[in-house]
Amino acid sequence: MSQKSQANTKKESNGSFQRLSIWFEQPGREVDAVILILLAVVTFIVFANVLNGDFVYDDTRQILQNPIVRDSDQFWAALTTDVWAFKTGGAETVSDYWRPFFVIWLVINERLFGLENTAGWHLTNVLLHFGTAVLAYLLLRKLKINRPLTTAIVLIFLVHPTHVETVSWISGSPDLLMAVPILGACLLLFDHIQTADLKKYAAAVLLFILAILSKEAAVLFPLLVFLIYLFWSGDKPLLSRAKLVSAGQYTLPFIVVALLYLAARVAILGQLFSVRPWQQPLGNVLLTLPSVIVFYLRQALFPIRIGPSYPLRVIDPTNLTLQNFWLTLIIMLVALAALFWLARRSAVKQLGLALFFLFLLPAFNINAFHPEQIVHDRYLYLPLLGLLFIVILSLNGAVQWLDSRLDGRNRTGLQFGVLTLLVTAVLTIPLSIQTIRYNTAWKSDLALWAWGVKTDPDSILSTYQYGYYSFRAGKVDQAKRAMDSVIARQPLSGPYYTYLQLVEAHLERADIAIQQGNLTAARDDLTVVLNLSPANLSEGDRENLAAQQRRAIERLALTYIQENDYETAVAVLEDGRERLPQLTCTFTTNIAISLYLSGQKERALTELESVQDRVDLEYTPQCKMSLFYLGQLYLEAGKTAEARSKLTAFLAASEPFFDSQTANLQNQARQLLAQLSGN
Repeated sequence: MSQKSQANTKKESNGSFQRLSIWFEQPGREVDAVILILLAVVTFIVFANVLNGDFVYDDTRQILQNPIVRDSDQFWAALTTDVWAFKTGGAETVSDYWRPFFVIWLVINERLFGLENTAGWHLTNVLLHFGTAVLAYLLLRKLKINRPLTTAIVLIFLVHPTHVETVSWISGSPDLLMAVPILGACLLLFDHIQTADLKKYAAAVLLFILAILSKEAAVLFPLLVFLIYLFWSGDKPLLSRAKLVSAGQYTLPFIVVALLYLAARVAILGQLFSVRPWQQPLGNVLLTLPSVIVFYLRQALFPIRIGPSYPLRVIDPTNLTLQNFWLTLIIMLVALAALFWLARRSAVKQLGLALFFLFLLPAFNINAFHPEQIVHDRYLYLPLLGLLFIVILSLNGAVQWLDSRLDGRNRTGLQFGVLTLLVTAVLTIPLSIQTIRYNTAWKSDLALWAWGVKTDPDSILSTYQYGYYSFRAGKVDQAKRAMDSVIARQPLSGPYYTYLQLVEAHLERADIAIQQGNLTAARDDLTVVLNLSPANLSEGDRENLAAQQRRAIERLALTYIQENDYETAVAVLEDGRERLPQLTCTFTTNIAISLYLSGQKERALTELESVQDRVDLEYTPQCKMSLFYLGQLYLEAGKTAEARSKLTAFLAASEPFFDSQTANLQNQARQLLAQLSGN
């Protein structure tokens, strides 16, 4: 190419660049509207392939099996119980998660979209994600960041692969529900600083209430409020007494809200935080902290390996090495020093630093998480935005430095912003591809845990889940190999929580053997479960073990029923009733079924009548089924009034349960009642 042609090409390129810069510089909201529309298009392209995904993971229980979500009469329970209380009928606290607005959000989605199609559920998550991005865009513009740099930050935030767990998983919405009001409150607080409009300040407090009722991490927001008023308001010296007092006064209402929330939390849950069975000493937590921080920094900056589970475990003095602690500690210190150095002269970067650390801080409490799940991508949702404030604005500085060395042109700040945006747009391509690719993992339980086994092959939990959903997908051999792998890798010793998944694997392998007709193998696995007698069990452990052994007893009886040996089946169930007296009604129902199948209807009737005073005491679907079977026996005996009463009582008592067996009996009960009404 001739020098003249090269000059013309360069001139045309500069002309296009100049026109783009001029377009970004136009006054008015039209440019902002166009940018946001383009960002919306990108968002929906990147997340479009998850809209037809299933309810997965916790969705099944928190939504499909949650009567609070499905029954409008239980709306008050959303405000007065933890998010897992439905597992015990609201009788006791099950988790540390009191998130009433999250439960209300699920109720709203159920009313709008029902449970047959998940597209609407997924769409509302995507809309919340885009809403977070819009608020981030408005906040950055409020902070005088030019349009190209603001667009670059929001673009990376929208397509980042670590957001898949939050956006593509329906039950990942608490982070979205927290982020939207938090950013909205920040925007209103900066408005208040500029205008002294108390209505905007009051609205910020209300948004904070919404955020804290969505996720516990929002309780740290008052610290951010204090920093905002300390760094951004007034012209008094930063550390002057007057400035500190003023910032404290504006923070006080947020502190009061946080304290009221904590008091309500204790009143409802009975505790501030529960002690987990796997509680680690503080020393182990501190040894693991560098690995956790480096993990989140790596995921934010280089999200190459991504999945629902990661091979990161608690470090203690016995497994401490040069690589997993000392080298990681050095990397952490260098990375943190770099972040603080980059943010040292920019108030916007310092705000980003506060967003990153404050909302990531709860993720450092590894005692709150399962030992194989001490890190999760979703904890990066709002922190990533803060980190991008630092990274993209620093990238802009690097672009300016590089341009001065290579070109030497006297460009404006806006033109440098356009250059940074173009660089960012190139980086967006591999990030978007990774996000689209990872979305497919969250479309079904089987796909999710197949991915989990790839990213964390040593995880007992991931391998078990993969086998569990393989069996339900009809991949029996695949399921058995997974359960064999779990059982081979984990000894039945030590604290009960460490081998709880192993017990589940024995139960699943027994189910597989029963389906294949290998009743001897099934009995071997079930006997293992029944012979367990671990020591030092917590109340939760005792309940888990009782549930597992109940299932083992029921399956053991089933193996004899399949051989038409009803006498032995009844004996097994009677032994279970003595072993687990708290489940008397449940076992009696199964005994009555076995007796009925063997033709002993009178004895079955007697058994069912003997436990009617326990129906309200045992929160299991099998106990409630005793009402149906009793009604059926009354109907066969010609006692129509008694039958109608029991069938009606069954429909009322079984309403909170949505398993397939209960649903089938509910349909039968309605049909029988319709027939009785017709007669």
